[in-house]
Amino acid sequence: MDRNIANGTLDLAVVDTETPSKPGAIATVLFPLTAIAFALSLLGSPSDTLATHLRNASEERLEQVHEQRLHGFPGWFRQIAIAPASKPRVLARDVEELQSGFLQRLEESSALSLLYYDGSAIKHDWRRHDIREDLPLFGASMSKSITSYLLGRAHCNRLVASLDDRIAKYVPGLADTFYGNIRIGDALDMASGDRFLYANSTRRGGRAQNREYVAPVMTQRSTVAATLRRFGVREADERAFAYRNANTDAIALVLAAVSPGGLGAFAHRTLATDAGLERRSFYLADRDGAALAFAFFYATRMDWLRAAIRIGEDARSDGCIGDYLRSAAADSVSVDVDSLPYRQYGKFFWSDRKRMTRKHIAMMGHGGQQALIDLDDGRVLVVFAIRGDYAPGWTVKALFD
Repeated sequence: MDRNIANGTLDLAVVDTETPSKPGAIATVLFPLTAIAFALSLLGSPSDTLATHLRNASEERLEQVHEQRLHGFPGWFRQIAIAPASKPRVLARDVEELQSGFLQRLEESSALSLLYYDGSAIKHDWRRHDIREDLPLFGASMSKSITSYLLGRAHCNRLVASLDDRIAKYVPGLADTFYGNIRIGDALDMASGDRFLYANSTRRGGRAQNREYVAPVMTQRSTVAATLRRFGVREADERAFAYRNANTDAIALVLAAVSPGGLGAFAHRTLATDAGLERRSFYLADRDGAALAFAFFYATRMDWLRAAIRIGEDARSDGCIGDYLRSAAADSVSVDVDSLPYRQYGKFFWSDRKRMTRKHIAMMGHGGQQALIDLDDGRVLVVFAIRGDYAPGWTVKALFD
């Protein structure tokens, strides 16, 4: 079976995709009204990770965004299904009540869920009343970190020979294009030299990348591969941090090309099974079946916790995957963005958080989503929100450091 991408189009027999038989009512109503605006503001810049554009939004607007994320997009786009583990991981519980002031802060904010695992058991467990345990939650850019973990597993399984390989080696449809010519390792560090592709904008290219990459894909005017091909052959800029969603989707094309049985089957074997995920998870996909990996991995709150615990276990292990995950912090790229809490970025993970001493790597996503993974004793903190108005810095410091 040909596992490559011919002419930039995925062989759908290889990609484990599901197409909803009929978009849900929410998707039908909300998508035409909000998709363009949402796409243009979703992940335009890492400095807007807390969704500050929603700071003055009404409660009605916040709930509309929330519904769009959880139900609208999954009803509109194809899905790459990831089956759960046959034996889910049982998480020990030794739950303590949050302090009253802390609890009030959460309940009065746009926070949706908080889970804190102390290395052996769940210590804090809070969720908004409507966040069911079987509800898949939108990961935003935490999806990038999941994609990186899968790429690391593919590399350690020798499906990707070297992180120095060019993307086009595995995705021939991107040959003679900018993203086809970049190194896999540089894409994983957001250091592919693509800053200049989005130079005609403010906020370090954030708005331009939304206009030139996110909007065509999210409004379904174009596919991932076709949009990447539009950039053509251009000389890379210097190797420096520039947060571009296209890098993640190019990596996901590599994963799809090398994964026996498709990305969904590979993620089932290497993530769902090993982490012990209890319920079905999924990526959203374009009409060719290519993952929208930059923001749209969905799993339940408990399965996000299980995934983060497993990533932490692997990061503390000997061997290839441990080396790969530790290099996310050890061989990272300087961020140099004052408004961000982290100073370093590597392998689609954040590290070196300002004013914190605990050594960890983090998944961080638009709207205040974050998962912090301790590299020494297995602590994990996972928070979901509509926007980051729950004092995320204070929350992290109080619970994790």
